[in-house]
Amino acid sequence: VIEFIRAEDFTNQLITSLQQGKLGLGTIEDFRHKFRNVDVLLIDDIHFIAGKEQTQEEFFNTFNTLLEHTKQIIVTLDRPPREIETLEDRLRSRFQWNLIADINPPDYETRVAILTKKAENMNIEVDDDLYDVICMIAEKIKDNIRELEGAFTRIVTFSQLLGEKADKNFARRTLNDILTDGDIKVTPEKIKKVVCKHYNVKMADLESSKKQNSIAHPRQVAMYL
Repeated sequence: VIEFIRAEDFTNQLITSLQQGKLGLGTIEDFRHKFRNVDVLLIDDIHFIAGKEQTQEEFFNTFNTLLEHTKQIIVTLDRPPREIETLEDRLRSRFQWNLIADINPPDYETRVAILTKKAENMNIEVDDDLYDVICMIAEKIKDNIRELEGAFTRIVTFSQLLGEKADKNFARRTLNDILTDGDIKVTPEKIKKVVCKHYNVKMADLESSKKQNSIAHPRQVAMYL
């Protein structure tokens, strides 16, 4: 038996069972039976229970019960246990004596695989154009998987609604708020060309040592940029 739950839901279910228990329904025992009779217990965002004394007490006893029966407990935190000030010392020590794995953002190949699998789950054929889009998104969005998948979903949805092909040009238009900055590469040469065009001066004059104001001012603007 595998039980997966968020720490917030664990807390809410505990509160509900305690409230009903006061009415004589005795559901706190049902709560304990649910979480202490599993083979694997997975709790996401366990740092949520920090500072919540009764929840920490209940989790501590659940932890010990499962440990005594050689069951497996897996929890996730958004930072190392030692950095959670309101976490009870007895829980912090138990987290630290076990294996702690730092989960880093997925690499480029994994991000591509995630989006390819998402397309498969959405029953979308990945042709060459869509694969190029997947690669472009994976290149631009590196740290947030939800944002990565959200960008892909947005492209697919807009493509279907507008009846347009999901290629790289369409993706750039659809994700201009995400991709535009990364696609524009500002170089000294581009700056000088734009400044020369704006002030109507020659590149040779801009790069010369001429000191007249009509040249010096554009040169200073280009240097500033």
